[in-house]
Parts: sequence; structure tokens; C-alpha cells
Amino acid sequence: MSAINKIILRNFKAFNDTTEISLDGNHLLMFGENGSGKSSIYWSLYTLMQSSTKETNEIQKYFTPNNEEHLINYNLVESLTTINATNGQKILPQTVGLNSSVEVILENGNSFIIDSRGLTSNTDIVNLENLNKFSDFINHRLLINFYNFRNSKKINLWEVFVRDIFPFVNIQSGNGPISLSQALKEIKEGQPFKLNDDSTFTLTKSTNWQNNYSEVLTRFNDDVAYWIGEINTLATDFYETYFNPIYKDNIRISLEYLEPLLFDKVHPQYFKFEDFDYVRWYNYVGFNQPIISLKIETLNEDGSFTEMTRPQSYFNEAKLTSIALSVRFSLLHISIRPDFIGQFLALDDLLVSLDMSNRDKVLDILLDEFASKYRIYLFTHEKSFFDFCVFKIEQRKKKKDWEIMEIYSGETNQDKPVIITSVTSPYDKAKRYFRAKDYTTCSLYFRK
Repeated sequence: MSAINKIILRNFKAFNDTTEISLDGNHLLMFGENGSGKSSIYWSLYTLMQSSTKETNEIQKYFTPNNEEHLINYNLVESLTTINATNGQKILPQTVGLNSSVEVILENGNSFIIDSRGLTSNTDIVNLENLNKFSDFINHRLLINFYNFRNSKKINLWEVFVRDIFPFVNIQSGNGPISLSQALKEIKEGQPFKLNDDSTFTLTKSTNWQNNYSEVLTRFNDDVAYWIGEINTLATDFYETYFNPIYKDNIRISLEYLEPLLFDKVHPQYFKFEDFDYVRWYNYVGFNQPIISLKIETLNEDGSFTEMTRPQSYFNEAKLTSIALSVRFSLLHISIRPDFIGQFLALDDLLVSLDMSNRDKVLDILLDEFASKYRIYLFTHEKSFFDFCVFKIEQRKKKKDWEIMEIYSGETNQDKPVIITSVTSPYDKAKRYFRAKDYTTCSLYFRK
């Protein structure tokens, strides 16, 4: 495989018409205010990469305008929508989805496209599966979900793992052919029986499948436990190496798989009667709510550790973000994600919760530790942080390895976003900044 050469967006999210973003195999640093289209680029990559693990109908929904999850440019949909004169309902032509797509072209000429037909390529789709397997996506929302719990609740990271970690790790201790997300999907779709309206059960699979279903669940839970074990040591080491010198608090981070995934056809109901506790079982078909607990312990003077029961009520947001980053970055370790040509790390507004000293530290990690292994695609909505990133890149004399871009909303909703690159001529930059309504910068480039 090779690195990404171009990203081509056609009527996708914020991008109407066709926009080509040239990376030439380099890293990417992009500034864009909220609503400018910056995150649309991040999500275009995510959607395309994840399509390698999805069925065709799951991809097609993103390009079906009457689907709630569609990602077609709003202005395109509106321009092609007509109103039924009889009942006033909107009529959407079937061709809308054919006018929207995401395409990635690699340096070696391999290309991958998602549109209303699904995923197509001029090469083997396995190539995209591998690039997805060895790359990663992290955004600010993911980190918030690590600790966005009420003070009265314990932190349960099950949904975080399902959404943001399972897609990037495989079964059989990483050696299996499918991701944990795909395995979980097969488990959910393979329920061996269903509950009827009269509270009786009907088999939906063969008897053999029903007998083997518990073994399938056991293997899945063993894989989840394996990955949690791998993360535990790496996360603590990462925090101790990079963040403990800042905080000097000597904490130990660990994850615990307290309640594994279970499927059953009965469910306990607890109640109290005349001061006695009782339990009764009622017919039910479904899964429990598994628990992956985030455990944080502080070092005592005698060398022992004390667990913090509600860390989200004790630590500030910057500290919690540092802990979340330690857990998340542990998955980038070479023992979990080996080297692979062209692999990338896409980061969207990752550091907004950190103070400047921590941002400086994390940026050093990205530039000095990860940039040699991954192509870094770094998106931010803060101009001051963008300028600081440019300074740090120039400080290392690495600017030739980066595509540095700014993106702005068009003058009207019908205009596609304005992208300004470091190689744009001063006159063209003046025109683009004028369209972006940044008249001060426009005048500087016009004078130049």
C-alpha cells in the first residue's frame, strides 16, 4: 500500500459540486472554523475507510436522501427536490445519490469510491481493509465520552469501545480476519431465538447454532478481555512517561471488564415485599449492558494505591483528557498496530480541552513519536493552535512533509468551502480570503 495522494468529494456534507484535496502522500494540517467543512473531510475519510467492513446496503444509506443518516450535500438535495402538488409531500429523484461520492486515490494509483452503488475500486478491496485496520481516527467527542458521566455514576466505557475502538482491533488477539465490530454485529444478528407476543419462544437459527452461541459469546468476550489487558499496561506507561512529569501525581490507570456480554431469554426482576427481598424471572430476549470500568488509583506514601470512586468529580477536564489520551494512544503502540505503509492518524479538534502546556506535550508526541510511523491528518478550529502547529513543524524543519491548509465557508450557502493552501499564489490567496470575508488578510496578500 501507499499513502493518500488525493481526496475527492462530490456533493458530500458541506461540499457541493466537486472538491479535490491534494495530499501528495504528505501529512495534513488544516484550520477551519466551525461549519467551514473541516470536519466533513475528517468524516469523509472515516466513512470511506469503515465502508471496507460494511455490507453494500449499509454504505448505500449514506447516499439515499430519504434516509436519516444520509451524508449528501443539503443544497444538492434541496435543488433536486420537487413538491407533489396534490399532497404537498417532497419528491426526491432516485438519481440524487448518484451525484454524491467520496473518492480516495493512493500514490500507487489505487482508488476507492463510495456512492449510492456501495464501495467500488480499481483494485482489491482487501487493500482498503488493511489501510483501515492499520490507521486510526480520534476526535474530541471520543475523549469527552471517556468521562462524560454524572458525578453519581461509575464510568462505563462499553459504548466508547463499541463505537470508537472495536472497529480498529481484530478478533483472535488481533490475528483474526474481522474486527471486533464485525464480530459483535454478527452476534447481534445471530440471536438464536425470539420472543413472541404470547411470551413463548421461537427458534430463529438451527439447534446447532443455538448450542454453539454461548461459545461464540465466550470467544468474543475473551477477545475483549485480551485487548483490555493489552491496553492496561501501555496506558499506564504512556501516562507515566508523558503526563506524570506535568502533573506529578503518580496515578495508575486500568480497565476492567466487569460484566461481559451475555444473551438470555429470561431476565431477573428484583422487588421487596414485607421487608424481604425477592427475585422473579420473566420472559425476555436480549443482551445485557456490559461494563468496561475505567479504574484510576492514586499512589499513597506507603507505596499502596487507593482507587478513586468518581474520578470525573475529582479531576478537571484537562486531567481527564490526558487520561483518556493515554488509553487511546496506547492502541497506536507497535505491539497492537504494526507498521504498515500509508497508515494514517486522523485527529479532529483533539486537544481543545487541554491547557497550553499539555497541548505542547501532545503535539511533541505527535510530531516526534507518531509522525515517523503515521501520516498525521490534524484538523483544528482554533487559529492560534493552528499557528502554533505551523511553528512547531517549522521548528523541526519538516514543513516540506506537510500540506498546510485553511478552509472557510463560501460567501453563500450555495458556494462550496474555500480552501487556501501554502502553495496558492498571493493573488489567488487574496481572492480566496476575500471570498472568506477575511478582509484584513486579503489586503495583506493583495499588497504582496
